[in-house]
Amino acid sequence: GHLEPGCHGLETLAMSHIGGGIRLHVSVVLIREGLLLVVEEAKPENYGKWNLPGGHLEENETILEGGLREALEETELSVTLTSLLGVYRTHRSGYQAARFVLRAEGSGEPVAGDQILSIRWATLEEIEAREDSLCVGGLKKIARDAFTSQSFPLETLRD
Repeated sequence: GHLEPGCHGLETLAMSHIGGGIRLHVSVVLIREGLLLVVEEAKPENYGKWNLPGGHLEENETILEGGLREALEETELSVTLTSLLGVYRTHRSGYQAARFVLRAEGSGEPVAGDQILSIRWATLEEIEAREDSLCVGGLKKIARDAFTSQSFPLETLRD
């Protein structure tokens, strides 16, 4: 769910070191005319699955820098980040991940980057109807939130 301002959920998450520890991911939500931009992954571990444009933060990269870089790498769009949708926790074998999801705006038509099979604009209904095995974990929840939830100022992120 969301990290409400003033809550200590992220601190607790960062202190809970399990196996491979904590991984930081960043994703970008871009909605135009009621459609959410999704990418179809080409990476072997998620091949063919729908996801938001995004990925791992690189060393010494801020969350905002990571969002801009990932949007450009995966969609060739230069976006403007507008707000923080939320911070989502996922658990995988051997590690936990915190996924920072940023709302963005941008013009132009997206083009699939090197590690992307295809790009599409999808309705929430299309995303929810897709088999879970064909979506990266958490996509459906984030998509629902993207269409229905409030966001937080980018200043919430104190890099």
